[in-house]
Amino acid sequence: MNLQSLLVSKDEQAVAVLTPVLAGFGLGVQSCGYPDGICRLGEQKFDTVIVDYDDPHSAALVLQNAYQAASGNHAVTVALLSDKAKVRSVFGAGANFVLYKPVSEQHALATLRAATALMLVLADGIAARVVARRVPELARRRVG
Repeated sequence: MNLQSLLVSKDEQAVAVLTPVLAGFGLGVQSCGYPDGICRLGEQKFDTVIVDYDDPHSAALVLQNAYQAASGNHAVTVALLSDKAKVRSVFGAGANFVLYKPVSEQHALATLRAATALMLVLADGIAARVVARRVPELARRRVG
C-alpha cells in the first residue's frame, strides 16, 4: 500500500524536518505552497495533508479542498501552528492533529506516528468497526 502525503508550507525549517520523518514512515511526500496544494488536491488522492497555518485563510481553503477531494476516503489532516491560542479554531476547521512550530523531529515523530496509525486504520476500512466496538467499552470504563 502506497500512502501519499501533501505538505503545504513555505516554512523551509518545517519542510526540512517533516520530509524525512514522513519518508521514514513509508509515506510519499509532495511539498508545495498554498495555490499549488489546492490544485494538487484536485488532481491526486492524498492519505494525509499537512498544512501550515501561517496564512489561516489559505490553510482553511487547503483543508476544505482536502475534505472535498477525499469524498468518502478520509484524508488525515495535520496543521502546523505557531500560535497555541488558535488551536481550537484549527480543530474546528477540520484538522485531526496539530504540530506546533518550530517543528522538532521528536514532536514530528510522535504526532506523525499517531497520524500514520489512523491513516492505516482508515485505509483498511475498519475504522467504523473499531470505533463502534471501542467507544461503548471506553464509556463504561469511565463511568464504572
